[in-house]
Amino acid sequence: MHQKIHELIGELQTLGYHDFQIKQIIRDMIGSSDLNRLSAAEQRELVSGLEEYVRFAMKCKTVQRAR
Repeated sequence: MHQKIHELIGELQTLGYHDFQIKQIIRDMIGSSDLNRLSAAEQRELVSGLEEYVRFAMKCKTVQRAR
């Protein structure tokens, strides 16, 4: 699950999010940005939330290109 989290973080970086933004997103979702101390439930919640952010960012990129 840690691998998936890091892949999603990499995707967000590629899509233009800054590290401080990603850390804040993670803090908002699970209350901490320390990825090494997450329970299995927190990992699942984080993956789900990060996937939503990736989908949103990709949608925004698509809209920008259409203009």
